[in-house]
Amino acid sequence: MDRPEPEEITMKISDVRAQYHALSNRIYRGEIRVVIEKRGVPVAALVSPEDMRILDMLDERERVQEEYAARRHASSPGSPGEGTGDEEGAAGSEAEEPFQE
Repeated sequence: MDRPEPEEITMKISDVRAQYHALSNRIYRGEIRVVIEKRGVPVAALVSPEDMRILDMLDERERVQEEYAARRHASSPGSPGEGTGDEEGAAGSEAEEPFQE
């Protein structure tokens, strides 16, 4: 669905409360996104269900990419858990060192 990019507006939380019904209709239609400020600090945003679905998909994509990168790193040669023996040797010598005379 091709639609124009929603306008992003910033509002004080008190104004959002006063205009919530009208804002929610414009948000639903994809006309606007609202950044809510409290004392000049952005604290939340109101977006359409479509925008929320897209944000959820982006979050899932990022999670999958991070998981894939972690698996690639774990399976690369010389990484911990590959059984190179280096990790065990280093840990073993540190653990035994205080008991040597």
